[in-house]
Amino acid sequence: MKKYSFEPSRNRHTSPLKEVFEELLEAYRLKDKFSEKQ
Repeated sequence: MKKYSFEPSRNRHTSPLKEVFEELLEAYRLKDKFSEKQ
C-alpha cells in the first residue's frame, strides 16, 4: 500500500486515525470496483 506518497515532506506519522481512514477508503474503492465487474 502507498503511504502518503503525495506529501513526502510531511511527517510520515500523521495521525493513526487518518491512516485508518485512508485504508478504509482504499478498501471501499476496491469493493466498488469488484461490484462493478459483477
